[in-house]
Amino acid sequence: MALVIDILAPGTAYFPPGRLRQGLGGNEATLVLWWAALRARGVRARVYLAGQPSGRPVADWGTLQRYPAAAGPAADVVVGWRDAAPLAAAPPGALTMLYTGDRITPNLGALSRGCDMVFAGSPAAFEKFIADDAEKWAKVIKFAGVKAQ
Repeated sequence: MALVIDILAPGTAYFPPGRLRQGLGGNEATLVLWWAALRARGVRARVYLAGQPSGRPVADWGTLQRYPAAAGPAADVVVGWRDAAPLAAAPPGALTMLYTGDRITPNLGALSRGCDMVFAGSPAAFEKFIADDAEKWAKVIKFAGVKAQ
């Protein structure tokens, strides 16, 4: 049975993956390249974007309105693509990953259950993620009364 990876991109308007050579932006091109590379390695990569589909349907490339009902088998890995909110609904036991892209990532507060991995697309995005995370954990440590030894 193949590894199943769901990539959820609520901030990315639907586009067909065949548009790779038609002037996609950097994050959108990266999404298509990830999807194609994973599929070439035998991984069942499923992409879910915002909005309504256009053009001919493409297997495992759809919209968030159909997720997770039409997804099929539960994902082994769920990727929040430039938005942390989708990770809150990851199936139990799934590895969660956040791809921040090259901009500030919305909904970092939605990571209440945590996140297993973060891939930052730029030094500025990674710095923002670390700063937000440090602030969150500083509050927890202070509330718990943890002292350095």
